[in-house]
Amino acid sequence: MDWLTLTTQIATIISVIFAAISIRSNTYLSRKQWNVDTFNTYSERHLAAIKAFPDNAFYNRFDESKLPERSPELTFAVRNHLFVICNVHYLAYHKYLEESIWNAWRRDMERTLNSPLIVREWADFYSEFEYFEPFAQFVEENQSVEENQRVEKNKTVEESQT
Repeated sequence: MDWLTLTTQIATIISVIFAAISIRSNTYLSRKQWNVDTFNTYSERHLAAIKAFPDNAFYNRFDESKLPERSPELTFAVRNHLFVICNVHYLAYHKYLEESIWNAWRRDMERTLNSPLIVREWADFYSEFEYFEPFAQFVEENQSVEENQRVEKNKTVEESQT
């Protein structure tokens, strides 16, 4: 084997290794960029859905005394907000989103899904989300956990008053 053949073979091996590293690195960077783009897109959709709520209903969603009466505008806003949450849940469920992004959104989603406003409206929307059963289960599980916590809190308050 002559020197030129050996050099060519070594150069080929180095080139293949370099190409594999480059492909892996570019795939990683592309996935990161996709996650950033998705985060920005759904953040914009989330903000637009929040702005669609009438009379500060979204900001008052945790205060039962300030909840607005049901209306077509409120129904539309809640439906849109649930669709945004469902879409993000879909991406996370199918592992398109990185865990860190999903965890950041999930906590906020769980709080919102447990709010008195969404709990009140959810019964009317369940059938619209049956097509994606994992999301419907996500909502139901979070709302039942919140309801159990409310019941326990009320029991504790009642016991302390007696």
